[in-house]
Amino acid sequence: MPSISKNRAAILSSDLYFEVFERKGVKFLRIRRTSTFDRLQGHEFDVSSEHSWTKGDSLLKLSHKYYGDTKFWWVIGLLNSKPTDAHFSIGDVTYIPANPYHVAELLK
Repeated sequence: MPSISKNRAAILSSDLYFEVFERKGVKFLRIRRTSTFDRLQGHEFDVSSEHSWTKGDSLLKLSHKYYGDTKFWWVIGLLNSKPTDAHFSIGDVTYIPANPYHVAELLK
């Protein structure tokens, strides 16, 4: 999974969240901004396989099956626009990117 740099941290102190601050007994919240994947815009990625999602499938299992390593589960999810197993339904066609290292490099 791509590492999240430390500069993604932010302080949330808007009055819009007054009730949350009051409930938690704090004056602000320290949050981590969501990563964006703008660097992937405009890139095309080769697909090595198409997999039909079945009962018992998981992104970890697919990563292990197609890449021999579980660490690229997030690449499969990202390029299918389904970031977690819960976003898939039985029968969904899941595209397996040919080169997960290329995707990871673009996000560094």
